[in-house]
Amino acid sequence: MSQAMDLINQSIQVKDSEPIMYFLRAVLSYYQENVIQAIPDIESAIEKADENITDHYTLRGLCYAYLKFYNDAIKDFSTLVKIDPDNPDGYFYRGKCYFLVGDFESAYDDYKSMT
Repeated sequence: MSQAMDLINQSIQVKDSEPIMYFLRAVLSYYQENVIQAIPDIESAIEKADENITDHYTLRGLCYAYLKFYNDAIKDFSTLVKIDPDNPDGYFYRGKCYFLVGDFESAYDDYKSMT
């Protein structure tokens, strides 16, 4: 994975306006359990993207959830649901975060929305 990270870093140095490179670096960081490093890259991807991309909000929400910042994760999963109401991932992950903060009614509603 370090070779992939090196190649992505080189790509960003050459052309730093490509959101996909920041997203890919964030994905690698996330899977290396370096979520604190992943978050700024996801934010750069969101900022540089021409449109809202659900994968960006999913990954940032997962990073926040990993760090137990459940309310921030809920915001990102809510954005995901708003962008793509047919995407069950947004409801599932948001429901899990609602459950973890003790909002069982909202968790139930999200799980029910998945079907």
